[in-house]
Amino acid sequence: MKKASFDIILGKKFKYKKRVKTTFVRLSVPAQLAKPTPPLGPTIGQYGLNIADVCQKFNQATADYAEGTIIPLLLMVTNKKTYTFEIKKPGFFPLLKTLLHIEGGYASPLEAKRKIDRNKMLCSLFIIARIHASHIPLILPSCDLW
Repeated sequence: MKKASFDIILGKKFKYKKRVKTTFVRLSVPAQLAKPTPPLGPTIGQYGLNIADVCQKFNQATADYAEGTIIPLLLMVTNKKTYTFEIKKPGFFPLLKTLLHIEGGYASPLEAKRKIDRNKMLCSLFIIARIHASHIPLILPSCDLW
């Protein structure tokens, strides 16, 4: 004798709920400069999200940061095409490059020593430590403390 399921005994059809699957996407995006162009556009587009909407919300959320600072972004996308994102604190080296106005690397360490002022470097390290110790994003101040 086969056992009848509980649903058939009550005469109801049981509908299973679909699970909400969340995909995590990690990106590094310049603050206030998110555009729907590669590499950001295709990465977001493959999940079926509105790329312009994501870029606009990211640019509004990073208004407190210095323009162009590389910011780590954790984008959480569900299978219902909804998303949330979490903005992480910028890393040490992108902040240091922004504060010292360094565009690229130097050819040799001696050249870097000659071009970077030590007082400005110390001030930059102090500011970065203050940013990483706090829980809120800060506008990068100038290094006129010395």
